[in-house]
Amino acid sequence: MADVEYLMSDDPQFLEKANSGWNRLSRQGGLFTEGVPEFLLAVNCAEPDEPHVWWWARVPLSDRWDIAGTGAATRILGNGSGHPTFVMLSLDENAIVRAQQGEKSTKFVLVREPHRVQFFRQHGEWMAGRPRTGQFVRTAIEAGLPPHRNDLDALSPKSSCLRLRLICAPGGPLIT
Repeated sequence: MADVEYLMSDDPQFLEKANSGWNRLSRQGGLFTEGVPEFLLAVNCAEPDEPHVWWWARVPLSDRWDIAGTGAATRILGNGSGHPTFVMLSLDENAIVRAQQGEKSTKFVLVREPHRVQFFRQHGEWMAGRPRTGQFVRTAIEAGLPPHRNDLDALSPKSSCLRLRLICAPGGPLIT
């Protein structure tokens, strides 16, 4: 269900390889299609000194995209050029692509059919039960969880998917 691509951060061709790896995983995994190059991007909407508040933003991929360089430099897709860090979700919720920066490497992870991954369901249940989880987020999580753990197999796969569609706001290209 998951594919991983590791890249050494000190590779002289890091940006080229990172962009190529992201593109390959994203296309093969179904993050977007040729006809509709759009996906959801997790965006932190909190004020700088506040805890993170993650919202989904609908993002069209521009013709001149550069995820690992320019995109990461915007601080929307990372911590500076060459340091991509993000979570992306396909519009049909069947693929997640994540970039994670390590001490000496970057990894891109593709998860297909995340609604089938027990960890995500368990994490959603945990979040929904936390007192600090806001009612809006709790309601969104609970709307996608089955009524009882034993009912998981009886439901269609999509009905047990965590649905955290907090916002899907159309907008201009964030990735240029």
